[in-house]
Amino acid sequence: MIILHCTLQKTWDNESKTDAFGATDIESTGSITCIRPDKVNSENFSFPTTMNHIVLCINTDAVDQDSLKFDGDYIYISKPIAPTAIVATIPYTYDNDDKFVKSSELLDIEIINEVLEKLNLSFINFKYFRDGTSSRIFLLNGQYVVKQNLQSLLKSEVEFYEMYKDVKKLQKVVLSSDENKYIVYEFIPGDVMHTVDDFDDVMANIKEIINSYKDYEKDEFGYIYKPSTSWIEFLKSEVHEESLKFSDSFDFLPHVYEAIATLEKFTFKKKLIHGDFGTHNFIKKDRKFVAAIDPIPVAGDPLYDFLYACLSNLDIVKHLSVDYLVEETGEPEEKVKAMLIIMLFFRLSVCLRHHKEDFDSYIDFWYDIIA
Repeated sequence: MIILHCTLQKTWDNESKTDAFGATDIESTGSITCIRPDKVNSENFSFPTTMNHIVLCINTDAVDQDSLKFDGDYIYISKPIAPTAIVATIPYTYDNDDKFVKSSELLDIEIINEVLEKLNLSFINFKYFRDGTSSRIFLLNGQYVVKQNLQSLLKSEVEFYEMYKDVKKLQKVVLSSDENKYIVYEFIPGDVMHTVDDFDDVMANIKEIINSYKDYEKDEFGYIYKPSTSWIEFLKSEVHEESLKFSDSFDFLPHVYEAIATLEKFTFKKKLIHGDFGTHNFIKKDRKFVAAIDPIPVAGDPLYDFLYACLSNLDIVKHLSVDYLVEETGEPEEKVKAMLIIMLFFRLSVCLRHHKEDFDSYIDFWYDIIA
């Protein structure tokens, strides 16, 4: 378990350089006074803001067990502790009334304790993943990915993984909180697939996962955490949102809306699909595809996911043609071409925001398609 102790920054600066922390507190009060993260509040954890305080996160497993005394929400440590027992330092945060408020970092510690307890684990370490994600994610003990995001989105992810828990190339949920505050996944070793080393391997795995998709019997379409009334309305809404993100979108929109109108002619069996099925969410190891992670689950046409994946990386795009995509999907050419135009429009928008160096290559492919 991780417990909290608030101390002056200067005390930490001085004592962290020694073999043990806490001598000052023990000398003055007889112990290092700590509290459980889930019990701190503005009444029992407020300190004078005229001085610079810091919050220490202490791993009780790394403390002499004979020195620990538990008294309700408080824990008292009667002997100095090794600095290595302090697994994180968090800024002391407070409001305009100088009252303590919980920071995101402290809430993370609270979640860590909850996960440790529910999975019957001892704390070893944790580190944050900060790049390429809108979620708040950290790796616990090198084995478990703890993810926080909108509760409605996490709920949809749990639904997705529950439906596909037997699909080997998808991440596995170990634990989800009752209130959908977080999800715990198995950590998948490897690297994000920024480059595609083996085109045939990647395409085979894309098709394997898409072929595993199951019928979705509920009424909603599109993102199931914020559903649309129909597949066409979902596509129109997504096109509208993306059109606002780059100024030249007007030149593309007539083709895109014509493509949407074309899709209205085709029926499909609604499936629960990944929704963010690109190489940025593919993990590879030894140059081979290992797994797909981080869905934003969508109720819709699997062709959406297939083309999303194909367009997500120029290493794949260079192999593509309409004939190839028709052969691989078994879908009518008119439908494939229409969906391709829509998905390519989305990709152009993403490029302008995140991969401007790729924009010209995607534009060339756009003109190849609509020619």
